[in-house]
Amino acid sequence: MNEPEVIVRGLRAVLDAGLDDVAPLRRVTARCLVIGGEADQLFGDGQMATTAAHLQDARLHPFPGETHMAPVERARDVARELRAFLVTDRAG
Repeated sequence: MNEPEVIVRGLRAVLDAGLDDVAPLRRVTARCLVIGGEADQLFGDGQMATTAAHLQDARLHPFPGETHMAPVERARDVARELRAFLVTDRAG
């Protein structure tokens, strides 16, 4: 891991980038799974729900109380949700 100052500087750069244009999301036609920690420092505060809402075919699965590290800290749960998403029969 980088020093905390480097991480914070990188996160601020992402947040300051002004990535508010959702038009590209509307063009995604593939099924999507939006999954992560509900308290994610980057994508929390409704950002995952907003992302899912702009996708044509999205399933949202937030992990309550989890942060950006949910895929690491809840790896088995994330894998289970991902597996369920991938094997879902969309024809039925």
